[in-house]
Amino acid sequence: MNHTTGADLIISSPRIIGEGAVIERLRRNIDLELDPFLVNSAFIYEEAKRVALETICRQYLDIRCEFGLPLLMSTPTWRASRERIDAAGYSGVDVNGDNVRFLDALRKSYGGLRRR
Repeated sequence: MNHTTGADLIISSPRIIGEGAVIERLRRNIDLELDPFLVNSAFIYEEAKRVALETICRQYLDIRCEFGLPLLMSTPTWRASRERIDAAGYSGVDVNGDNVRFLDALRKSYGGLRRR
């Protein structure tokens, strides 16, 4: 696996796609309820919510593939501290690690995409 620093990526790539406001796109879906503690960090554990999150992530991955540009995508874990995970009823669950594996599986499903 080739590890590139953020600085290396910026120097070597004149353009980088960044996912934007995934949480806002999910928040505007009236069929999806955000968790008061984890917001969308636990979406991967419920089928309909996981599908909604995956759809948005795949849209960014598709754009990345179409234009051949690097993509910076973050896991949906910005509020997933141990205290919030416990308060949401996910004690003992590796919410952060599961989200990393979720995104990594999506990346791998695109075949030749490298992890930098």
